[in-house]
Amino acid sequence: MKKFFQILTVVAVVACCYGCETPSPDPIKVDSVTLNESSITLTVGDSYSLVATVLPADAENKSVKWESSVASVASVDNNGKVTAITAGSTTITAKTEDGNKTASCTVVVNEQIVVIESTSVTLNKTTLTLTEGESETLIATVNPSNATNKDVTWSSDNSAVATVSEGTVTAVAPGTATITVKTADGKKSDSCVVTVEAALLKDVDNVSDLKATTNIPEDQFFVTWKGVENAVGYKCWYVMEGDDYEMPADAKDNGDGTWSAKSSTAMGASTYTFYVEPLPAEGHGLINDEPSSIEIILHKYDKTGFSYRYMLEEVEEGVEYETACYDLEVKYKNIKFLKSDKTQPIADDWYIYTTTPVEDIHHLQMWYSLYYDEEDEPIEVYSSTTPGVMQTKLTPDGEILSGKWKVYYRVPEGDKYIYVRGKSKSVYMLWTSFYICHAPADNGSNE
Repeated sequence: MKKFFQILTVVAVVACCYGCETPSPDPIKVDSVTLNESSITLTVGDSYSLVATVLPADAENKSVKWESSVASVASVDNNGKVTAITAGSTTITAKTEDGNKTASCTVVVNEQIVVIESTSVTLNKTTLTLTEGESETLIATVNPSNATNKDVTWSSDNSAVATVSEGTVTAVAPGTATITVKTADGKKSDSCVVTVEAALLKDVDNVSDLKATTNIPEDQFFVTWKGVENAVGYKCWYVMEGDDYEMPADAKDNGDGTWSAKSSTAMGASTYTFYVEPLPAEGHGLINDEPSSIEIILHKYDKTGFSYRYMLEEVEEGVEYETACYDLEVKYKNIKFLKSDKTQPIADDWYIYTTTPVEDIHHLQMWYSLYYDEEDEPIEVYSSTTPGVMQTKLTPDGEILSGKWKVYYRVPEGDKYIYVRGKSKSVYMLWTSFYICHAPADNGSNE
């Protein structure tokens, strides 16, 4: 009986448990899916892994499928790895297996960029000289011309002397500075040494108080002026009226604070403008760039002449003759010659003198041989108040051209006769005429 009740109890318990069992819950569904990027840009050959986040986090099925709208532009594998294939654009979509929830990312694919490295950079100048306050732009050339990055940077190793900005160098103070240009990667460079000079002091006045004189025949002129402060010399030139040709003249320091210059050639009668411009000492400049000038009038002298060569033709040697030569009455004696062609004279005197008075003689103009010997002068010139008398010996007043062949003799006022005597020499001759020159009516003034 007792055993029966035990069996009955077990059966009751089992039946009770069977009737009270809890049913299983429903699976958790997917609500949404998101991607870590909404758009990306890739270069051909690049790859990028998109990350899909499925919500809720405890969804039973979180599997997603990946798809590219244009697989030829970019492909995507089952893990969301995107690989760029060719230039273009595509949309990568992630879709959940549970609920078909989607998220997308726009992918832009660019062509692969070929980077061309710069091989050098050069400046258009390696040295540069500027004055304080001046500026100049240096030009940098990056090679090759198709380098990917042609950007450069500029620097100065002494910005107290010269600064640089985008290649423009500005002089700050006297001294030197090195301007350097570098490529963007800093691997290539070039430099320019800049020398900055002090600014000029505009303190040199131009010349004033020019004075001009002429020599006896007035076919050469002389100009004098007072030197100015901070000038180390002077540039001189002159121009004939009606002509643009500039003839230079050398300035001479007279040692007393004055300077002078003269025309370099026989000029003849005309009007000239003579210019003087100071040459400033280092660090100084002209206040006025216009040169000083003076007008010079060279007077024309009336001339009457006689030809030594003409009078030697067909005459007897050693005989005194009297004739009219170029409307001037003269007496003359020929020299003796060793050869009949008159090319080899022997030692003897010759002379020519005027026998009629010449009024208002100013000077005598003569041409000497190129072999004229100053120490053993072969020609003597006299003037007098009486014909045929060697009363006053004249001294050559000056030489106009090189070679000592054009010479002038000033005649004292009141003398009306000329007497010229020479010695015969194998290396000596007179090869053109004598001219007796009358003073002009108006000498004028050149001051």
